[in-house]
Amino acid sequence: MANYLEQVSTYLGTHYAEAAEGLVDKVPSRLCRGEGTEKSFYILKIDLVRSTQLLYRRRSSTYLKLAHTFLSTVDRIVGDYGADRRQTEYAGDSVLAYFPDSVSALEVLAASCFCRAAVKRIGKLDQTLASLNIQCKIALHYAPLIVSNIGPRGESVLTAIGHPIHVVAKLEKDVPENAGRTTTAFYGQLEKQNRKYLSAVYSEAPPAALPRVEPTLLTSGGSLLAGLLNPQPRREAPPTTLGLMNALRHPASGGLRGGLTVLGAAAAGYQPQPQVIKPVTGYGINWGFLCLDLGIPAGG
Repeated sequence: MANYLEQVSTYLGTHYAEAAEGLVDKVPSRLCRGEGTEKSFYILKIDLVRSTQLLYRRRSSTYLKLAHTFLSTVDRIVGDYGADRRQTEYAGDSVLAYFPDSVSALEVLAASCFCRAAVKRIGKLDQTLASLNIQCKIALHYAPLIVSNIGPRGESVLTAIGHPIHVVAKLEKDVPENAGRTTTAFYGQLEKQNRKYLSAVYSEAPPAALPRVEPTLLTSGGSLLAGLLNPQPRREAPPTTLGLMNALRHPASGGLRGGLTVLGAAAAGYQPQPQVIKPVTGYGINWGFLCLDLGIPAGG
């Protein structure tokens, strides 16, 4: 066993040397072992929801039937819409497909819609699959990836790697059942007339609390008095203004001193309200609009 560590060290040295060049300016077909080049891709991830729990007490043949039907059908759909057939990856009951940027964002969106429709139709194949009520969720992203000649299949199949793949995986975890989400990067690739198929999703984080502002009678009163001395036409005066005008017009109510008392009370109770600006974290796919334009029935 100790001698085998020398063999391990040899492996490490060999493959480290292969990757010495790192990223190179070559077309993917001319990459040598350990080399990579950057290309932009649309990334589609589709995952079956709760399939492990649903199939836990089912026969292995049912699991095989569902997995083969789902994975193979999705593979064909994304391929028909331009995904790189050599790059499609399968992990359990999910598919990760890569579309070169020569494919339009709308075509990728259409592919995702037909994949969803396929999942909805799986239950029509037999009673066992119908009883599972299988649903899916979909995530879409657009980003540069490293296309590389690495790994055990490097001589025959190029591999796409990079942080954007992890972005898609994280996004998919937050997608509700039977829904689809895209990143802002994907949204930016859609032509304006096609953005109707997406709706903004906002952060649920509460707005930051603003510090309490101590009232300043001079500032509050000065600005309000300036408004009274130079009145602008308006349909209705605010309650504080009405109270001040009444105090100034009727000496019995205290005149100017009474007016300042009104101002002081108003200023003491005023606190700025937090302006709620929630950042856009992504976009939800409007399946209804998309299905209608693609001729897909509402039920899939």
